[in-house]
Amino acid sequence: MNEQTLVAKVWNLAHVLRDEGVSYLDYLTQISFLLFLKMDQERDRQGGEPSPLPDELRWERLSSLLARRSPVTTRGCWRNSPAGMM
Repeated sequence: MNEQTLVAKVWNLAHVLRDEGVSYLDYLTQISFLLFLKMDQERDRQGGEPSPLPDELRWERLSSLLARRSPVTTRGCWRNSPAGMM
């Protein structure tokens, strides 16, 4: 994926969240969270750097929850993490 494609996808997601009534600060936070998780996955897979995140907080976990259409909230996810992040 090139830079223009990534930027277009991020803006598309921002527009969807905005159209659903999510505030700018909230959707900026959500998009940043998703990008962080995706970058962590890419570094682990392609860069060979092991992820410092517990398994239940990684991109793969979020993807599986979304595939099952389970409710996902970042606040609850981090609050319940064993690492006590955020």
